[in-house]
Amino acid sequence: MSGYLSPGGPRVLAHRGLALDAPENTLRAFEAAARAGAAYIETDVHRSRDGVAIVSHDPTLDRVAGRPGRVGDLSTGELAAIDLGGGGFPTLVEALDAFPAIRFNIDVKEEAAADATVAAVRAAGASDRVLLTSFDERRRRRLAALLPGVATSVGSFGVVRAVLAAPLGGRAVARAVAGAVALQVPERQGPVRVVSPDSCARRTRRVSRCTSGP
Repeated sequence: MSGYLSPGGPRVLAHRGLALDAPENTLRAFEAAARAGAAYIETDVHRSRDGVAIVSHDPTLDRVAGRPGRVGDLSTGELAAIDLGGGGFPTLVEALDAFPAIRFNIDVKEEAAADATVAAVRAAGASDRVLLTSFDERRRRRLAALLPGVATSVGSFGVVRAVLAAPLGGRAVARAVAGAVALQVPERQGPVRVVSPDSCARRTRRVSRCTSGP
């Protein structure tokens, strides 16, 4: 079993790195997060034209690079040469290798990136310090099957099931997230407030009661 969630306790995740004085999802942003004391980084991956897992939230270049084009239409070298403000698009292997003490929460944004993500995690020897997730639950299950023992977080459908199961108690929530070790819940889903101090306390107690038994 992955050691991603060990030891226990609250965890601070730097969303796309610490993107205040550095562009999001770049090695500079990850370095800033590490310097600030973050032990976990949330990031995203797409697949380059030559089949490599590339760190990028968007499938397109316009928002972060100010130019037209898609990540999947460019090679690794072409993406690395794009100036995002202190460096180009890093590969997932580069990010994992550059920060061996950091644990990564990786959102696999497209089905085409699944195999490339698995290859990158294996190449970096990072199976025990990554959590893989996707909005698509089938993709999440496929990632878990390709990397046995890796930590995963349920997709959108699993989140909905867990939220609906919460009033029924911890065992129902545990069944809703079966096969995953994490549940990442948005603060709001449309007009519905999903996360509040009370709901966090209720769900934490219920899941703890269920998972602390034999």
